[in-house]
Amino acid sequence: MERELARLANVLRQIAHDAGWVLLCREAPGTLRFSIAQYNRIHARLGEIAPALTTLFGRLPEEASAGQVRIVARALAAYLYEQTRHEQTQHARRCMPEDWFAFFWPGPCGSLKFDLC
Repeated sequence: MERELARLANVLRQIAHDAGWVLLCREAPGTLRFSIAQYNRIHARLGEIAPALTTLFGRLPEEASAGQVRIVARALAAYLYEQTRHEQTQHARRCMPEDWFAFFWPGPCGSLKFDLC
């Protein structure tokens, strides 16, 4: 699940980038409608994975502006990034032994203290 959330966050970053491009270049309205539809599909998938997210971040209306798409997509991507980063940190702490130096050099070398003065 964590890997899928990271992938969805990357897609959201791309949607935000594309919406910024629409703002700068005044692209065709079809591009913006595609970005809105893509965001809403990701929102629906997140609703299946983590229903609490759908209450924080709503769906985009069809008439949303490129600026709104960009802001919402970046905010949701940032939220997902922080959530996955926190889960990765917790996982690393569970997997890493207390004394990591002793893990790589067991025995008397694991308890070496280095005096740099």
